[in-house]
Amino acid sequence: MIYVFDVDNTLTPPREAMRTEFALQLMEFCRANTVYLVSGSDRGKLDKQLPEEVLLASAGVFTSAGSEFEVKGRTIYQHDHEFPDELIDWLDGELHNSRYPVRCGRHIEYRTGALNVSTVGRAADKPARKAYLAWDQVHRERAALCERLQQAFPDYEAHTGGEISIDISPLGWNKARILVPIRERHGDRAVTFFGDAIHPGGNDWPLAEALRLDSPCHVIVPVEGWHDTAEHMASLKPKQGMLSA
Repeated sequence: MIYVFDVDNTLTPPREAMRTEFALQLMEFCRANTVYLVSGSDRGKLDKQLPEEVLLASAGVFTSAGSEFEVKGRTIYQHDHEFPDELIDWLDGELHNSRYPVRCGRHIEYRTGALNVSTVGRAADKPARKAYLAWDQVHRERAALCERLQQAFPDYEAHTGGEISIDISPLGWNKARILVPIRERHGDRAVTFFGDAIHPGGNDWPLAEALRLDSPCHVIVPVEGWHDTAEHMASLKPKQGMLSA
């Protein structure tokens, strides 16, 4: 069995560092199992959330929703993309027209092969993030923005990510593509995937759907935070899974 973990709100509190006791648990799990990490964030943000020992203990780390891949600190590939000015201008207009009144800065962030867009801004502190999340759960601004973007720019896709933002990438550049390098390294071994955004429109959804369509041997584990992930991990026993031919 191959284990794949989302990071934000799956292994760590949103945009916070991993708890020490859970890092120790995950490293022990990595010693007994083949583990990959996948994040919509870039490598720099991962460095602030996960200890280097955790990154090195894993079999590989995918960042920017699979646009970057490294193994034991060595870069395997990077796939970048130049977004058109028309898309950036459109996003500026959408942010300007948002009804949400608070702006904290860093509203459009460039990542390898992706954009991360937030009305409240990535500079928002924890209370500001929680306030926007509560507002968005009522008004569904992020989900509506994703729908409008995909209608206006059909060559791109957008998914809600974390608590305050959406992730934008070229069509097909989502977490599902990490299955290709995993297959290259491990053949037909089954995959168990842990994620907090395994719902339509969430940035974990494409990978979950790809696994569901690929084989019933794969396991999808929706979680609601790192405590939930830790409990699931504690109930697992090391095992190797093979997909039936």
